[in-house]
Amino acid sequence: MPDGPDLCNVRKSETRGVAPILFVAPLLFTFVIEEFPMSRDKHGRFTDCGNPKGRPKALKYTPEPVIAHRVQRDDFFEVDNAPITITENGMRKQISVRKAIYQKLAYNAASGDTRAAVEWNKMRTRFVGEYVDEQLEMVAQIMKSEKTAKDFPEDVTDKFLECLRSLKMMLGSLSF
Repeated sequence: MPDGPDLCNVRKSETRGVAPILFVAPLLFTFVIEEFPMSRDKHGRFTDCGNPKGRPKALKYTPEPVIAHRVQRDDFFEVDNAPITITENGMRKQISVRKAIYQKLAYNAASGDTRAAVEWNKMRTRFVGEYVDEQLEMVAQIMKSEKTAKDFPEDVTDKFLECLRSLKMMLGSLSF
């Protein structure tokens, strides 16, 4: 034990602003640390403790991206067209998953959900644009076919003219 007062258990006010001085006596003995025999494998991991096998390896087989994409796409369409049973106005009926999702989105949009309304309008714009493009392609095909019928009447069959008339009727009364 060092000489002098024990300053470790003294209040700061009793030291009158003087920091306590700690006296450290030299160690009279030394520790001898014996080396414990810990076996290691060829990778340097300890084998006697913890997780001797280490982290498991990742799976070696991963399907090719093209195959995986096709499988995912096929699974998606299978689920997309799967029938589910819903109750509407007290009546049970079966519809596809896709149609159920569209109905839910439309109902949410109509009830004030702005995200659903934005998504519904995006889909509507896309589908209307695709429909208009298809109709324009049909009109262009009809015009091309009528020109062919006018320029080469000997090559045109009655079946061809019948098909042309039915295409015109599908599009409605359009003036060319």
